[in-house]
Amino acid sequence: MVKGQPLPVCQPSDHHTLHAVRNLTPEILRDLHSQFNGQRLVSQGAIMLTWKSLNLAENCLTAAFTLGRFGEQVEWMKFFTLCCNYLGGNIRQALVQACHILNSDPECPDACVSFSLFKCLYLYLAYVTNKLTLQQAEETLSLLQQKTGNGVVRVSDFVSDYKLILDPNQ
Repeated sequence: MVKGQPLPVCQPSDHHTLHAVRNLTPEILRDLHSQFNGQRLVSQGAIMLTWKSLNLAENCLTAAFTLGRFGEQVEWMKFFTLCCNYLGGNIRQALVQACHILNSDPECPDACVSFSLFKCLYLYLAYVTNKLTLQQAEETLSLLQQKTGNGVVRVSDFVSDYKLILDPNQ
């Protein structure tokens, strides 16, 4: 009570305003990925429902749906990649985010993914952002494959090697 006045009572209709809208984080994206990873295609409705249930800001969702030009069925890994791009701000940092989230080897001292997965993620980002030609992307992948040699790409293989043109605007 304040000055003899009862405390205000929250009405059920006010509950949605009590939860602050959250921004997408790598941890939340990891949780989303664990939920949808087994599915090649996911409906936009399912993604939107999950997004809203987590009270995530719609700007990232809208940006991913717009940039990806998805239909009703969304290829999960493409959507995931665009979310990584949203988190990272550029192709190089998007790939860093993706490697950290997708790292399946707890023994790997540096986040790592298979070269084939890295290639799919990188080519999709290069295409959808329209920042690289296919030839530039393939040259970069060729250099990276020579550098890694074992079929596994670690973040350290590309994050500080600026000879690899992952994003020409860096």
